[in-house]
Amino acid sequence: MTVRSRWLIHRPRYDDWSLPKGKLAGGESEIDGAIREVLEETGFDELRWVDPGEAAELLTRPTDRDLLDRFVRSPAPRRMVLIVRHGSAGSRSTWQGDDGARPLDACGWAQAESFVRFLAHFDPTEIMAADVVRCAQTVEPLAAAMVLPVRQEPILSEAGYPGREDEAVVLLREIGGSKGAAVVCSQGDVIPDLLGRLAAADGVDLPSAPNRKASTWALAFDDRSLVTTEYFPPPEAADCGDGVATEKSAQPPPSPCGSGAHMHR
Repeated sequence: MTVRSRWLIHRPRYDDWSLPKGKLAGGESEIDGAIREVLEETGFDELRWVDPGEAAELLTRPTDRDLLDRFVRSPAPRRMVLIVRHGSAGSRSTWQGDDGARPLDACGWAQAESFVRFLAHFDPTEIMAADVVRCAQTVEPLAAAMVLPVRQEPILSEAGYPGREDEAVVLLREIGGSKGAAVVCSQGDVIPDLLGRLAAADGVDLPSAPNRKASTWALAFDDRSLVTTEYFPPPEAADCGDGVATEKSAQPPPSPCGSGAHMHR
């Protein structure tokens, strides 16, 4: 069995060979739906672990063969970095006092709790946050569930990032070790520029997506090189009204980044 081997499913009711797939249930996230469908299909149908050449011959549907071809041609990601924008924390304009001390509101805490199930699927071994209260609080429930410390990093904050942009890019290239996964929580004025610099340096198109509070960018690395990016919208959470859904948000910079689908090489 090689790193590039794939599971194929033989579905007797259709008499075909297919990759595991299915539809999302109501309110189900893409990650949860993918895991559920794989478990369901590999539990009830015939399962075969094959190399890419045999898989291409067995697969019935052209769309599955196209997906397999894209998988084989792309570099194999070995490390994941999940960049999270902090959860809802009220309004900067109405907060009195040091903005770095502004905490999550009820919606933000609900989003932080929802992150536990979503981000735990990636099995992170390291958690880092900008040195502002709302960023640390966003990953606190995840850190407690994973029994991991939260390392605070000033260069991930809006106050500490300007002038240290190259250091922040190096941080993303190194965090999590060579084959691990890491969660990084930062702020809205940092994330688009940081992602744009990293993607431009490695020749990766960055999809056009909103930079909403409690959203996540999943970055896949092959060693220190960025391979793919994928955007995940904020998790559904209690105590979050329409204000979160319609929140005005920044787009990733058009230059040096590209645009396209939600997942890009």
